[in-house]
Amino acid sequence: MRPQERDDFENPIYSYTARQAVEEGVLIELEDDLRREAGYRWPVRITPGVQALVTPTQQEARQGQSLEGRLWDVLFVARIVIQSAQGGETLIPFEVSFIGEEITLWACLDTTSGAAIHIILPEEY
Repeated sequence: MRPQERDDFENPIYSYTARQAVEEGVLIELEDDLRREAGYRWPVRITPGVQALVTPTQQEARQGQSLEGRLWDVLFVARIVIQSAQGGETLIPFEVSFIGEEITLWACLDTTSGAAIHIILPEEY
């Protein structure tokens, strides 16, 4: 990389922070009590797509599914894969199952605007 290219990269024209994404609804920050109970020290944010995924339909609710239970499942599995990730990995795929349907999600380790975990659907990347 030539020195001029490096200078351009290190001095961005515009940046979009996670805080701005939360304010605009692009990311949803989970409550501190929930993330701490699930074993996270860093803030955890999910996308609206993940929020829709963990929100059960009426039929799923009749089958015993709940928003809290489904979200807990996502956080539990994500924590396991994050803890077993190799050093330097910032995008970690994992799967959760809701009523027999396997769903792939990604845990993104964000350190660009303060340490945080973002859980997203692959198509949202």
